[in-house]
Amino acid sequence: LLEMGPTALVGDAITEWLASYPPYFELPVLESGGPAPGRPSVSLELNARSDLPNIFLGALEEGIRHFHLSFEGDIQACGDDHRVSGLTGQLFALRLADLMVSGAKWRFDFLRAGIRFTIVTPPSFVHTFAELHKVLRQCRNEIDCWMLDCRGASVQQVRGAWQAMSRSVRLGEVASLGLWAITRQARDTVARMP
Repeated sequence: LLEMGPTALVGDAITEWLASYPPYFELPVLESGGPAPGRPSVSLELNARSDLPNIFLGALEEGIRHFHLSFEGDIQACGDDHRVSGLTGQLFALRLADLMVSGAKWRFDFLRAGIRFTIVTPPSFVHTFAELHKVLRQCRNEIDCWMLDCRGASVQQVRGAWQAMSRSVRLGEVASLGLWAITRQARDTVARMP
């Protein structure tokens, strides 16, 4: 043992540690070759009504590293009232901030760099992106994608929302955009936009 140098000792210690590494931390990834190779093949949707601490921490224990933040269930409650949807977005952002800030207490804080988020907003919640983006960036978390929830959206709503979302890409706030619950009408509308 004394004949081994520090590099060999560290290498042996790492090898021994990896042998005991729990398999649920080794979630498979998809190698799609598309715009985001290496993205986890499993993700979990969290919304403003979720029990964030229990669900989020439980998912981390099970190996999930990609989370969709959505407003599922709040769409009908808020309708097109931007004031109400704005307050809902702020409340969701505050709950998310509380979860992220309390991360120092988790036993999973070392995983923070590997955790990714996709934000899913219907047209009436596009203006809430700024709050969620601010919280995630301040807590050093990555946003993989911002998706437009197309369920029940008119052509005008899709067009207006996509224009606002595209500005965020140009500003470097998010790397990619996508369509969630896509309809042919929404796809055609986005495809015709400059």
